[in-house]
Amino acid sequence: MGGDRIVYEYGGYIYLFDTNTKQAKKVTVEINNSEEYSRPEWKNVSSQIMSMDVAPGGERMVVSARGDIFTLPAKEGITYNLTNSSNANDQDALYSPDGKYISYVSDKDGEFNIRLRETATGKEHALLKNIKTYIYTYAWSPDSKKILWSEKKNTLNITDVATGKTELVEESGISGFQSFNWSPDSEWITYERPEKDMTNIIVYNVDSKQKHVITDGW
Repeated sequence: MGGDRIVYEYGGYIYLFDTNTKQAKKVTVEINNSEEYSRPEWKNVSSQIMSMDVAPGGERMVVSARGDIFTLPAKEGITYNLTNSSNANDQDALYSPDGKYISYVSDKDGEFNIRLRETATGKEHALLKNIKTYIYTYAWSPDSKKILWSEKKNTLNITDVATGKTELVEESGISGFQSFNWSPDSEWITYERPEKDMTNIIVYNVDSKQKHVITDGW
């Protein structure tokens, strides 16, 4: 504080507040540098692969590396950078079981979301609506109709791929859901529910919404 003005930081920006007018103004800060680290360059990302998945037919695979999503052939062919986004963190790419989509988690719209990319046309869209969170992990249902996912608000959710409608399965006051899976017929899910002392394993019917605790907490 100095005189009749207060300078403060808010949300990563500097503001100047006038105590007389009660008005705050964002200060424009310009830093002059050579910007060497922002110049385009070729990078070998083969040692920075974070996840990978194989197409249902086994002809290609998809990998997440250095914030981009790539597909590459099993034997011969071309490697494609599907996202090529220096301004986004693209990760956790998977093929849908029917091979129609490549899904991945990205913050290219400002918030993390699960994006679906059609393998035939390259068209893509964000699956989740009005979401502001960090997605931990997700899993396709074997029939490719739903996606099960968890996030930092400690919830486990199911989203319908066709409609984008999301259903809350479980919420924990302890920690996030890290372990879950689908039954082969896509009618059930199983997951570890974090609890105060020990985790429990739950079996959940997607249609009836009934939960069955199959462990005794020990």
